[in-house]
Amino acid sequence: MLLAYITDFARELNDRASLKTSTTRAVHLLQRSGLPREAFIQRLYEARALTKERSASIRATTRDPNVPVPVKAKMAYFFACLERLLGFREDEPMGEDAARRDIGRQEPPQSSPPLPAKNPYTTGKYGRLVQE
Repeated sequence: MLLAYITDFARELNDRASLKTSTTRAVHLLQRSGLPREAFIQRLYEARALTKERSASIRATTRDPNVPVPVKAKMAYFFACLERLLGFREDEPMGEDAARRDIGRQEPPQSSPPLPAKNPYTTGKYGRLVQE
């Protein structure tokens, strides 16, 4: 049953590993999680959704003989998301979400004094050439 899900996800997410390797990895995660099969499958779909949502931050590519350009290899990211959802990893993915997380931890910026109003006729591309 798990083989069918991993087969579909591997095709969709351009898996570089063999199907046997990815299926074995998923089975081990299922056993380690202790979740019922239905709950684990729900986590598979959550990890898939996260992977598709964050695909812009994935840099790894692979060559598909049927496609003339490299395609993103997203399956490793999928498994990282799955492990995170199962509570086996605490690290966050790199990219936009990590940047958002870091911004949330930063101190609020100090307020600076307001800048003087600029003359609309001395701004723009050639504003530096005009003397006030």
